[in-house]
Amino acid sequence: MKRAIIFLLLMLSLRGFAQTKTFTLRAGLGGGSRAFINDGGKLFDLNILGDKRHTTGPLMLEGFYNINRFKVGASLLYERNAVERYYGDFFGGNPGAGQGTYKLRTTHNYTVLFGGYYSFIQKKRSSFYTGAAIGPAFTNTTDYIENTTKNSTQLGYQLTAFGYEYHNKIGLFIEAGYGYKGVLCAGLQFNIGQP
Repeated sequence: MKRAIIFLLLMLSLRGFAQTKTFTLRAGLGGGSRAFINDGGKLFDLNILGDKRHTTGPLMLEGFYNINRFKVGASLLYERNAVERYYGDFFGGNPGAGQGTYKLRTTHNYTVLFGGYYSFIQKKRSSFYTGAAIGPAFTNTTDYIENTTKNSTQLGYQLTAFGYEYHNKIGLFIEAGYGYKGVLCAGLQFNIGQP
């Protein structure tokens, strides 16, 4: 049900924007997101033994309507975080003990952000920008040790301190900021109605 609501909100927000002459559609990947940190992850984890964290990083699909130096639109984000624990004798002291991993927890995060950006330097084919976005973040966590599933909703956000985009018909973007898109995110963008 939550997935259907998220999809409906995104499509409704993009429907009005798609009829304009200047529209940007983006697909990207982030790293070091707020959802990953909320789940106990660290940006730099040098843990050799113990818990191992896996993340997809936030996968994102975004649509923006361009108005001069401003962009307004919506972002749909998905991120999966999993935690495994290693067991066994890693140093060969007891060869019969065995080695392996077992799952501790898996978390799925679905976030819809609505926001805007301002291009403070704008050239013909590139621009530097800053911006912010806010919206609901839905989390589904399965704890394999306690055999429980927990759903929660929280406030999702993204503060983009600095972004760069090369905007031809097909372009690239990279952003540095803090929030549910990650500390660093990048991807491809498709510009409709651009010269």
